[in-house]
Amino acid sequence: MIWKELVFCMVFILTFIATYISIHKMYREQKRKTESKNQFINFFTHEMKTPLATIRACSDSLSILHSDADTRGIIGTSNEKVENINKMLNNMLLAQKLNLEKMRPVFSATDLIATLEKLIQEFTQSHATVSFSDNSDGFARNFIADGNIVAQIVRQLINNAIIYCERTPEICLTLSKTQHGICLSVHDNGIGIRPEDQDRIFDVFFRASNINRGNGTGLGLSIAKQLANLIHAKLFLKQSDKNGSEFVLEIPYPTHPQS
Repeated sequence: MIWKELVFCMVFILTFIATYISIHKMYREQKRKTESKNQFINFFTHEMKTPLATIRACSDSLSILHSDADTRGIIGTSNEKVENINKMLNNMLLAQKLNLEKMRPVFSATDLIATLEKLIQEFTQSHATVSFSDNSDGFARNFIADGNIVAQIVRQLINNAIIYCERTPEICLTLSKTQHGICLSVHDNGIGIRPEDQDRIFDVFFRASNINRGNGTGLGLSIAKQLANLIHAKLFLKQSDKNGSEFVLEIPYPTHPQS
C-alpha cells in the first residue's frame, strides 16, 4: 500500500515539475516575442520619422520656389498626409508605453483653462474650427490633475473629430464644474457613430461600420480611454447621431496626496 502511495506522489511531483517547465518555457517565449514586437515598433517609428521629416522639408522648400495655387494645393495635401502618418506613429508609441505601463501620472495644481487654450493653438493651421468656453467660474484655474495627460486625451478626441468629418470640422470644448470635480465636453459635427457600434468604440483598432474613408487607425479613442483611466477619470460617449458626437471627460477631485 505504501509503495502505491509513493508511486502516486512521484507521478504527481513529476507531472507538476513538467507542467511548471512547460509554462515557464511558454512564458519566456511570450516575453521574447513581446520584446521583439516592442523593438520592432521602436525601430519602425524611428526609421519612418526620418524620411517623413525629409519629405516635409522638401515640400516647404518647394512652397517657397513655387507660389502658384496648383503647386501650393499639392504641397498642402502632401504635408497633410505626412502629418497624419506622424500622428499614427506617435499613437503607436503612446499605445506601446501604455501597454508596458511605463506612463505614470504626475498630479499637481494645474490651470486646465490655459492647458486647453494652448492645445487649441495646435489646430490653428488646420482646416478645423476649435472653440472653447469655460463655465467653471474659474474653478479650473487651479485644479489638481495631470495637465499633460488631460491635453493628450483632448488631442485624441479633436483629431478623431477632424478625421471623421465630411464637412468643415467644428469642435466645441466646454469646461464646467460638477459636484465631483471637473467636466469637459467635446462636441463635434462629424459623421456620428451608429448605435450598434457605440459599445465598442473604445476597443483597440475598432473602426465603426459607417466609416468608408479617412486616415484613422482605430487607436485614438482606445488611447484616450486608457489615459483617462490612468488619471482616474471617466471618458464616455454621451450622444451621437448623423449630426455629430459628444464625448465627456469627467475628472474627479484627487483622492490621493499631491505629487
